[in-house]
Amino acid sequence: MVRIIVLLIILLIVIIILSLKESLNSMNSMNSMNSMDSMDSMDISNFLISIGDFIYIPNPGNGGDALIASGTYILFDYLRLNYEIGDINKKYYNKTLVYGGGGNLVGIYNECENFIIKNKDNNKIIILPHTIKDCDKLLHSLGNNIIIFCRERPSYNYVLKTFKYKKNVFLSKDMAFYIQINNYNKGEGIGNFFRTDIEKTNINIPVGNIDLPEKINYDPSMRDKNLVFKTANEIFNTLNKYEIINTNRLHICIAGSILNKKVNFYENNYFKNKAVYDYSIKNTYKNTKLIKTN
Repeated sequence: MVRIIVLLIILLIVIIILSLKESLNSMNSMNSMNSMDSMDSMDISNFLISIGDFIYIPNPGNGGDALIASGTYILFDYLRLNYEIGDINKKYYNKTLVYGGGGNLVGIYNECENFIIKNKDNNKIIILPHTIKDCDKLLHSLGNNIIIFCRERPSYNYVLKTFKYKKNVFLSKDMAFYIQINNYNKGEGIGNFFRTDIEKTNINIPVGNIDLPEKINYDPSMRDKNLVFKTANEIFNTLNKYEIINTNRLHICIAGSILNKKVNFYENNYFKNKAVYDYSIKNTYKNTKLIKTN
């Protein structure tokens, strides 16, 4: 009888050990998967806290860029970062420069590239989440003092392939997503907000279309925080009137998504819209749908 009890105890111990081993293996497998999913992403909040005092160089542009700048100022102030707002036209020495996020490194604009060329040899430069393409020469010229955040995976893969310092390349969401709106309503009717600028597509522009970021923009330099917030507030207030939003403007889509609108998001004339949608929108904002145009 004693022998049977001892055998049962040993059997129970074996079962417990095997069960624990299986659980540990499962946890290790999950941890490995999570590590793989996040190995190329960076918590931008923790990163910004770690860099100390810096000069913020806003990316100039239209009302969409004002949403990026608004989200950036909101995050900086929430984290109580110590920064000053700099001048894109100035040459700096021995500073940490944080250049605003956007889509200024895609071969059709030159503000960001010119600033980097002017300041890359004498400063540490951090480029906040950007869409990046067609700038091989610039990327080849950059050193280990440059850190680049991309806002979607095609840009990340391109920079990783082209830029020598792979450990300085990260993925992080567009800075406009740091805007939080609690006061929104269902709205009525359909608002059409399609591009009419250099990035426009061959889509038929509906009657009554409003290219909102071209219409509302109180400070193209994005250096006056109050005017940047004024631009962002007016854009959100305009979109809040509608139930359905049709657009191929990335930041009209982001604003509409934050407002929980039904957004039909059309592709633009290169990969940007689909890429940001895939990385930051489709799994979070269920009322926003990508409309393919090709």
